[in-house]
Amino acid sequence: MFISMKSYGFLTVFLILVSYPTFNLLGQDSLRYEGPFQIGKYKGAAAFTYRIVDTDTVYNGPFEFQRSNLSALIAKEDVSFLFKGAFKAGFPDGPWRFQFAEFQSNSNSEVIDYEYRVRVSGIQETAAGRIKKGKPQGHWVYEVNQIIDSEVKDTLFRSSIEFENGIPLRSFRMENDKSTLVGRFLRDGLAHDEWVLYSNDAIESSQSWYFNNGRLETIQLQKEGERKVFDVYGKNFKAYKTINLDQRFLNTLKVWMNLSDSTALQKGIPVLVSENAKYYQKLDKILSRLGESSFQPELKVKVPFFPLDSMEIAHMEIIKKLYKSSSIVSDSLLSSTQLNILKRSDEEILFLYTALDEISKKFLHPLGRIVAYDEEGILAYMPFEHLVAEAWPDGFPDKEIMISSKGSESKAFVGPKASQFNFSENTFATLHQLAEYAKLSVDSISSRVSPRLASVKQRKEFMMLEKRMISQIQNMDRVIDSVKKELPSDFVSVLDQIKKVADSSLNKYSNINPLDVKMEFGRALVNCFDHLGKLEGVILNLAAKKEEIKSTYEDEVWNPFMANLMTEEVKKRLTNAYAKVLLPYLLTEASTNLSCDNAATLVTQFESTHQRMLELRTEDTKKLERKLKRERDARVIMKLFEIEPQGKKEE
Repeated sequence: MFISMKSYGFLTVFLILVSYPTFNLLGQDSLRYEGPFQIGKYKGAAAFTYRIVDTDTVYNGPFEFQRSNLSALIAKEDVSFLFKGAFKAGFPDGPWRFQFAEFQSNSNSEVIDYEYRVRVSGIQETAAGRIKKGKPQGHWVYEVNQIIDSEVKDTLFRSSIEFENGIPLRSFRMENDKSTLVGRFLRDGLAHDEWVLYSNDAIESSQSWYFNNGRLETIQLQKEGERKVFDVYGKNFKAYKTINLDQRFLNTLKVWMNLSDSTALQKGIPVLVSENAKYYQKLDKILSRLGESSFQPELKVKVPFFPLDSMEIAHMEIIKKLYKSSSIVSDSLLSSTQLNILKRSDEEILFLYTALDEISKKFLHPLGRIVAYDEEGILAYMPFEHLVAEAWPDGFPDKEIMISSKGSESKAFVGPKASQFNFSENTFATLHQLAEYAKLSVDSISSRVSPRLASVKQRKEFMMLEKRMISQIQNMDRVIDSVKKELPSDFVSVLDQIKKVADSSLNKYSNINPLDVKMEFGRALVNCFDHLGKLEGVILNLAAKKEEIKSTYEDEVWNPFMANLMTEEVKKRLTNAYAKVLLPYLLTEASTNLSCDNAATLVTQFESTHQRMLELRTEDTKKLERKLKRERDARVIMKLFEIEPQGKKEE
């Protein structure tokens, strides 16, 4: 049984009930549910109280949802969880505890005080703290432990954060099995003062970030006994914007700091902050499915802000379209195996391929970085000159690309309408011109190499088509030659006609000169040979099919004179129509009028006639048999049998 509890203002939750749950009335407005429950991927047993407000399900009161399976644990592994807390008018509110575990057991147990106890090993995550109106409040601890034989072996991750109405404040601590991070926030959640990372196997700090009211001023890194200091922004700017300390912020830092070794921002503090965000995001997804919640801890920082004006935004939209269109064509051509083979033996193709590769490296790849920044939403957090310097360290590329070749002088590639483009200014309009010039150049190269690729592709397709046609004809010939002596003459006539049609069609194909016409005819011929092969199979199996019909239309009857069972043919008018009219007609059609145009139809008619005869054996056919009494026209009989005749229907 399935019960759906829908909410449009507060939540949407589906209860999947596989047994009989319990609903209790606790008062005029409150209800209690106990039974199977599901939140996203989590399935288990739940107990909670709720109210129906209009058509909305509003959780209100204690809530507990859990799963554990001893049989699964003993057999292999158990994935368990526990979500325990309370709601107030649809909001998570009060003390909450979350527990996730993946345990295995060694199957050994012991009895202590009338209880069987099984030791487990695995990973357990635990989060605990208070929630106020869907937001973390007070002290929250998230801990991930490695469990060996039911004891904590190692703490893989632990964070301790103070919240005020969902905003982190005061001191915090995050640690994993490699390092520990300590720092603090202001009352508005902005990072402040020194954030220090200590390695668990060293005394000195390995990394320090210095914040001033959310603004990251310097980063100190300890590497190979040397301490390096990076001045992040270098100076003050007019405008700043408050954002989350997340991957977008880290990607912004890479551009600002011009780090040749980007691993400096992929280790240490960023790792712990990202790990903490991942765990809290898990809780936020669960609570958001149940009610109003905003549980993701928002570690706030300030970044310089350079908003784009309307013209710059318009330029970026066009740049993205031009870049994506050019990249699709460029990537396709550069990865083409045919083009890579052609360039080895054709100097012109080699020249164009090399020019395309240079355009991709000097124009498209840098533009792709700018486009990526825009799609990440961080373009406005960096001044334009930083963007250009990071994408083109040596400045904008020239319109003329010099291509050197073996044993000859360098040759220049110049794209279409080159004189109309000017790359001298550091503006979004220049980026637009770069993208447009790259697009024209890529399209120009594509138009010059595509005919050669098409020619190679066409030759390859011709080879495959002709190889298949020869194989089809050889298979048909081999079968026909091996069975001709064993078949009736009318069957052999059809097989001879199949061979004749195949040979004449192949001869016609060989005499066609225009390649496009020849290719189209070749594709049709492969299809034709498939149908001729199927018709050949029908003829080879026809004797067995006739025998099946004969036995289907026979009954055993008692002969009182001979005192034994005798076989008697039934519905003789049907079997006579089949054996003396329909089959001869179809065999004649196949042996005299067979062509590529009707081969598939003849196959269908042979098969449909056989199937219809099997069906008529169990149907009431008295009326049909009366109509067949003097009928000798095969096309009429096929209509009576509800089989589509060969050719057009008679009016």
